[in-house]
Amino acid sequence: MRITATSLNGYWAGVGYLDEQKLEAKLKPLTDETQKKQLQEKANLFLSMVAVMGLQPTGQMVSEIEVTDATGKPIREVVQGTWKVVEQKDNRLLVEFLEQGSDKSPTTVRKVFQFYEDGWNMASPVETSAELAEFHPLIIYARVPAAAMAERAQRRRSRGD
Repeated sequence: MRITATSLNGYWAGVGYLDEQKLEAKLKPLTDETQKKQLQEKANLFLSMVAVMGLQPTGQMVSEIEVTDATGKPIREVVQGTWKVVEQKDNRLLVEFLEQGSDKSPTTVRKVFQFYEDGWNMASPVETSAELAEFHPLIIYARVPAAAMAERAQRRRSRGD
């Protein structure tokens, strides 16, 4: 499948990913239980990530990210803004987002999206803590069919959300 800027249009659902084999290899020899627990908690927080991103052909975007902290409490962030592809190479797109988060101040962020051959899945590297960087943190996304999003919107309308 040939990837173009329009390949991003639509809704995407994603989860946090770390190279868990490398993580286990790092955790195993640690003898300091506090250090081991802290690394495991940071990894668990990242791996609990669930993301939904809607990218409209008009350039509008909305994304929601939720993680679950060590106490089981969900932490959710909603970001709205605009998006545009600034560079394309093979199955990789560099996208510039002008995001407006909960504090309402606009922030420009650039993210890389690497599509898999099927065009229905992609990965995006995530900048995170230095402790997790060696485990190649990604968000792995799958395209959400338009019919599923329409059905979700209908359910929300009928509930009055």
